Amino acid sequence: MTRPTFILITGLFLAGCLAEETGAVRAVPVKPAKPPVIAQAQTAAASKSPSSPSSPAAPGNPAASGVDYLYHAKFEPPRGRVLHGMGALDPGNSGYLGLLADPVIQPATRQFYLSVGYSPRSWDRRLQGFRRKLQEEAGIGRIPQIDIGLYGIDPDNGDRVSVDHNVAGSDQYDQHVRELAQVIAAHPDPVFLRIGGEFSGDWMDYHPYDYPIAFRKVVDIFRAEGADNVAFVWCYQPAAPDDFDQRDSRGYRWFPGDDVVDWFAIDLFHRKELLNETRLRGVDSPADRTEHFLKMAREHRKPVMIAECSPARVEITSDPEDGHHDWDDWFVPFLRLFDEHPEIEAFYFVNQDWRVMGNSAANGWENATIEINPFVGSKWVGEMRKPRYLHLPDVSLLNGWAAVRTTRPTYKGPGPADPSENPRAPGRMDR
Repeated sequence: MTRPTFILITGLFLAGCLAEETGAVRAVPVKPAKPPVIAQAQTAAASKSPSSPSSPAAPGNPAASGVDYLYHAKFEPPRGRVLHGMGALDPGNSGYLGLLADPVIQPATRQFYLSVGYSPRSWDRRLQGFRRKLQEEAGIGRIPQIDIGLYGIDPDNGDRVSVDHNVAGSDQYDQHVRELAQVIAAHPDPVFLRIGGEFSGDWMDYHPYDYPIAFRKVVDIFRAEGADNVAFVWCYQPAAPDDFDQRDSRGYRWFPGDDVVDWFAIDLFHRKELLNETRLRGVDSPADRTEHFLKMAREHRKPVMIAECSPARVEITSDPEDGHHDWDDWFVPFLRLFDEHPEIEAFYFVNQDWRVMGNSAANGWENATIEINPFVGSKWVGEMRKPRYLHLPDVSLLNGWAAVRTTRPTYKGPGPADPSENPRAPGRMDR
């Protein structure tokens, strides 16, 4: 994959934010369909199950009674189950929720984005909007997966500028992180916090050795603020170099350490990241790097989430015959990962027409909205009905869910909106 392609996936949110800041004209997204609110009654999940000697349950996070977990990690689904999530983008999420019309198979978790660096929009207003989005998710019962970007937005040219070295070596952004931690600590549900996702990609411009220090510092601040409802996530993308586990006298280039990482994560878009077609020729490939990262996760006994996935280079159309080809090309090798890698225990499907996102078409990104193809849509719904997947009604089965729910404040609904706030695209956090 080319660098511009992956600049897109991490920067497309920025373009939308800048359009809103400058008053640029943009298409009005379709209003997302709202899944029904699932009652979160306390269940037998409040009981603690016996811990495996080799995999002790996380302190303060009792497991559901009689439920076994592979690693006993924070908010891990039961052994053999895969947590079903969706991405951050609308109107793609509207189509996805419409396809999954049955309340039984609604996504249990959803992704959002927020950067801690400087931006044309003030931090207070960004944080206010973020708080409102969290409250909306609490009303639905979905678990947020929040990507904290360790970068800022240059107000002059709109470029993204990394600040991981500033976070690591100064107190310049400590207050932003602290206030964010306070907001999340008050959230009544579990939260996945992905810190500096796709850390080693040159499109992110993070700094080796500084990044893991910044990651640890964010975790330390969250813990100091009492955010015990957070599982911390370390996320790689296999278009980046295969150096995520390297270390020398200065320490790890990228890995923050087992004591501050609850989950490993990986973002997957291209077929070449799913299926190794060059192994017989002895050529390193994205799939080799995927396998290497998953091996590291197993060695460290950490569950893995696919934090972003989308058939971005598969041109999905309304033609059923073409849908058969698309299914075999991307979905079959993607779903095979769950069969071959039990450490993969969560995924977030990004349902999006990439052709309308900036320069994505020029970089080979296509329409990946699965509801437009009757064959692909039907096959995906059928897949989601399999017992393997854990959906919104079953979030109480996650390891430690009950401990969080019994100690968090009661959800009281969103606060008043700021009438001076710029309009925003529904369902997307301000980067």
